[in-house]
Order: sequence, then structure tokens, then C-alpha cells
Amino acid sequence: MSVGAALTGPPATFEAWADELARLLRAAEVTVPVDSVLTFVAALDEVGAFGRQAVHDAALLTLIRRPEDHASFDASFDRWWDGRTAPSSPG
Repeated sequence: MSVGAALTGPPATFEAWADELARLLRAAEVTVPVDSVLTFVAALDEVGAFGRQAVHDAALLTLIRRPEDHASFDASFDRWWDGRTAPSSPG
């Protein structure tokens, strides 16, 4: 599946993206501190939004603190990536 195929719906911001992923992770009982979400937003500003592996790695490195949460992260990330909307320009 191409990245563009997953970009549907109203535009979102990197902040909205990060909040959405954090909510999914928290629903999966993964602890995600607010400062980690803000760090993920900063990482998205650096890596951009359209390379799945870069976004995955940025999210993993900034949002996940315990190795035992990796499986929940991967499942939540896949669900989030497939359902996300294109971010608008930061502003």
C-alpha cells in the first residue's frame, strides 16, 4: 500500500497525530507521559510525516520506555498509521 493511500479525511497537525497515537497506546495500557508526546511532535518536525519507518522509529524512541511495551506499540502504531490523516503545515 502506498503512503498516499492512507491519507484521507480532514487535515491534522503533528500535534493531533501525536495525541491520537498516544491515546491508542494508553488504551493498550502503555504509559505515555505528556513530555514524550511533545518530544514525538518535535521528532515529526525533523523526520517529516511520510516515511513510515522514520515515523515508526521516532515514535518508538520517544513514546516507549519499556521493552515489554513494544508489541503493544507495534499493534497500536499499525492501527494508527493505517487510519491517520495527512498533517497540515506546522503553524
